[in-house]
Amino acid sequence: MIYQHRTFLCYGLLIIGLSITAKPYDLYGQTAQQTVLANARFEQQLEVLISTRWDLPLKDVLNSISETQRVAIFLDRRINPAQQIQLAIQGKTMSTALQQIANQANAQISHVRNVIYVGPKKTTHLLATVAAIHAEQHRRNQAENTRVFTIGKSTQWNRLSQPQSIVTAIAETVNARITNIETIPFDLWDKHTLPNLPFAMRMSIVLAGFDLTYQVNNDRSITLIPFPTEAKYLKAFSTNVNAANLNRIKNSFPTLQITNNNGQLVASGRWEEIDELERLLQGNNIHRPKPTTTSKQVYTLTVTNQTIQNVLQAIAINEKLKLVATAKAQEIWNKRISLEVKELPLADLLLQVAGQGNLQYRIADKQLLITVKM
Repeated sequence: MIYQHRTFLCYGLLIIGLSITAKPYDLYGQTAQQTVLANARFEQQLEVLISTRWDLPLKDVLNSISETQRVAIFLDRRINPAQQIQLAIQGKTMSTALQQIANQANAQISHVRNVIYVGPKKTTHLLATVAAIHAEQHRRNQAENTRVFTIGKSTQWNRLSQPQSIVTAIAETVNARITNIETIPFDLWDKHTLPNLPFAMRMSIVLAGFDLTYQVNNDRSITLIPFPTEAKYLKAFSTNVNAANLNRIKNSFPTLQITNNNGQLVASGRWEEIDELERLLQGNNIHRPKPTTTSKQVYTLTVTNQTIQNVLQAIAINEKLKLVATAKAQEIWNKRISLEVKELPLADLLLQVAGQGNLQYRIADKQLLITVKM
């Protein structure tokens, strides 16, 4: 189909013969009411300025943001939900806050429609592209019941639900069966609700944490396959672009493959960048956020048999912070450590250093505060 043995994914016009009809699956609430923001309102909410401080487990931080800001957030199963997030935000956009939270959690962010997916870089880098490719194939495939695959449905499950059952339920909404459901290992998930999304987005989000995606077969079945290591989404724009503007576009989007053929601008690459290009061609201003940390600096250093206190003190001096620790933390930070890091942001470096003594940190009021993990 669209996947080769080298796990490469590229959108094409391959037609898959599949004729199916919708079938509700009440157990997992496929028609739950939509309560989160979408489309333009979702984009606007990401730019809302917020000021707050967190010293909570990652799961609680994300749940708080989701509930108060009315945005859908999905945490990849490979990211520890219990890790402590210590972060102070003052007058920053919600998008920036989410990036900083993800950075502390050693994760990154991807937007799949109006779902903020927090997961490993290898997944978030391509997840929206993979989901968009599937969605476009369903839209173009005349053999499929197009409405079944493209209509938005909400999916929710209860605490201690098994992902095998969740994936089966999503497949049931398009009257399809999974041929190799055993590919998904046993796991138990907390309760969650995905907002109204087409089939491709719902299935892609749930499968991504297992390094899986899917393909639709000619016999009305779905096979789970490895998540691709490469993926390119292709889109053609009916617009005339002169040579000078074409060069400007290529310079603005260096990772996209862009050609100008017969009055069409054809772009191939990650979905996020193609979406930005489309908005630019429509005359809209685009904002391209860069990963942020609590410091603009990255660290490359080697530490050999030094106390945690000495390492933290050196970092604090470099960041022009005052190092402060509780009495219990001071009993621990004389432990000697050795480590080697390359180009780590401040947040990641502090997590590594403090973590070796079961300590945690927080930066506030120009102080680097060290306490013992509870």
